[in-house]
Amino acid sequence: LNDGFARFADDRRPRMFGELALWHYKRGAALATLGREEAAAELKQAIANEARRWVHGRAHVELGKLALKAGHRAAAREEFRAAIPLCESDNDQAWADEAKRLMP
Repeated sequence: LNDGFARFADDRRPRMFGELALWHYKRGAALATLGREEAAAELKQAIANEARRWVHGRAHVELGKLALKAGHRAAAREEFRAAIPLCESDNDQAWADEAKRLMP
């Protein structure tokens, strides 16, 4: 992913809508799986950049999982609450259901 990100930075071709956010989401999700602390910053970058609602929703789910792991139930709940309507509105019901399942 880091190599892809480096190539993306130098690539001057037209971008698809939300491509930068998608790269941040994918790298953030991978870092979260590895337990790396920089995951949250990547996921927040995904949310800060223009993208499809499902990308933002999935980033919120990942942030919620990180908050749960850190013992921050209220923060996790807020992330999952943010994720559900984003995912549902963009035909990503599986991730909306995951957010509901994980909601503390």
